[in-house]
Amino acid sequence: MDWLEDTVTNRFIFAILISMATTASAQTTDPTFCERLAPQLQMKPVENGKGLATGVWRVNTLSGIGPALFGGTSTMSISIRPIGDPSYAEATALIEKACETTKGGTRCTIDGPMRVKIGTRKGVADLEAKVGDLAEIEIKGVIVLCRDPQAIGKR
Repeated sequence: MDWLEDTVTNRFIFAILISMATTASAQTTDPTFCERLAPQLQMKPVENGKGLATGVWRVNTLSGIGPALFGGTSTMSISIRPIGDPSYAEATALIEKACETTKGGTRCTIDGPMRVKIGTRKGVADLEAKVGDLAEIEIKGVIVLCRDPQAIGKR
C-alpha cells in the first residue's frame, strides 16, 4: 500500500506543479510606456555592463552612414496634451508641470493619462500614456532617452 500512497502523492504534487506553471505563464505584464514608445522611434534598451536591462531606452537620431560621412542636422519635437476635454488652465498646468528645459535639452515627466507625440528624423511616435504610466523622456542634442520608473532620477 505504501507504493499506492506514494504514487497518489506524486501525482498530486505533479498536478499542483503543472497548475502553478500554467498560472505563472498566463500572468503577463503590460508593456511600460517606454516599451510601447521604443519601436515607434527605433529605440534600443540600454544595458549595464553585465548585459542587464537598465530601464532606459535610447536612440541617436543621427545614426547611420550618411551623417557619419557627411554630417547632418536633426530636429525633434515633443508635444504633451491632456486626455479628454480639460479647461485651458488645466491643460497649461499639465504642460508646465510635465516639461522643463535642461542644460543639454528638454526633460519631460510622463505621468498618465496624457497624449504624447514625439517627432524625430527616425519617425513620429504618437501614443497615450495610460493611467498609472510613469516615464521620463529626455532630449539631449541628437539623443532621445526614455526612462522607465526604476531608472527615473538615475542619470
